Amino acid sequence: MSDKKINLLVVDDDEDIVLMMSDFLDVVENAHLFSKTTSKSFEEALAVINNQKIDVLITDITLPGGSGMLLAETLKKTNPDALVVIMSGWNNVAGTGEPSVKIDAYLKKPFEFDKFEEIINKIASSSKHSSTLSK
Repeated sequence: MSDKKINLLVVDDDEDIVLMMSDFLDVVENAHLFSKTTSKSFEEALAVINNQKIDVLITDITLPGGSGMLLAETLKKTNPDALVVIMSGWNNVAGTGEPSVKIDAYLKKPFEFDKFEEIINKIASSSKHSSTLSK
């Protein structure tokens, strides 16, 4: 990756999850590498995707008004190299239906922050921003 910041968007309709993830991203070892935006709704996230270059989407699969997969599809149209991290209460992505885009990582709710940190560190250390993250 270049020296510019990685634009990360976190989307979940649960305000507590959004706040916890946002706070965690402020203190993670590689925090200085990220520029983060948060959203609590599908519509708000869609507006962000349509108005900003997003490099990493971390989204709940189920959102009022739309789905995380639809957000990922929209993002991939403008930035095919963007990474997608899906969060869900399902045991795996297959439980949410057939993914329409490549999922780079999956966080099963409730998730441990060490798993989230592992994913964030892999994103930060990725030199080409296109490697698959471990699931």
